[in-house]
Amino acid sequence: MGRLERGEKLVVSITAFGYCPGPVVRRDGARPGDVIAVSGTLGFSYAGLDLLQGGYVASHARGVEELGELEPFVRTYRSPRPPLGSGVAAAGAGARAMMDLSDGPAADATRMAAASGVVIDFDRPSIEEEAWKLQGPALICRADPVRWVLQGGESMGCSRPSHPMRNCRRGSGRSVARANARPGRRRVRCSMARFCAVRGIISLQIP
Repeated sequence: MGRLERGEKLVVSITAFGYCPGPVVRRDGARPGDVIAVSGTLGFSYAGLDLLQGGYVASHARGVEELGELEPFVRTYRSPRPPLGSGVAAAGAGARAMMDLSDGPAADATRMAAASGVVIDFDRPSIEEEAWKLQGPALICRADPVRWVLQGGESMGCSRPSHPMRNCRRGSGRSVARANARPGRRRVRCSMARFCAVRGIISLQIP
């Protein structure tokens, strides 16, 4: 069952089905020591949403001429373009697990970690590097760009763990996290909206 919405315009939703000609790479294949790489943009769609909802840009504005440096963020929110080719490249490069980032890295890493039986630790410098790309709209909206990066959805990127000796560039991804073994007796619970910053690591640990 889906949610029912009401609006002034007609919206048509389409679902497409396909097949995988080779082995399927699922979300449950991450192993301790794997590097988690992402493709696509992180936080851009969330930034675009806040810009529009906050009234910082006109709802009718389109293109670089009207939006200036804010155009990539608003465009990503309005018309996300999934980097589908990166999934094929990652599978060919030996990715052990993959999934989309439609709900944001925090939520989707939680799901991958739970399915794989691992803990996924986000690397703080890598996350801050992604957040730096959002400084422009963050200053305008007075928002935390790290929150946009970790919790922003609908950017339609791809997350995939792989062996650390393999170069992320082969899979068209950027390293942002690492999968580690679950602690045996000591378990730390962390909800999707809260992050434990320990020794420079933003940790999502699944009990």
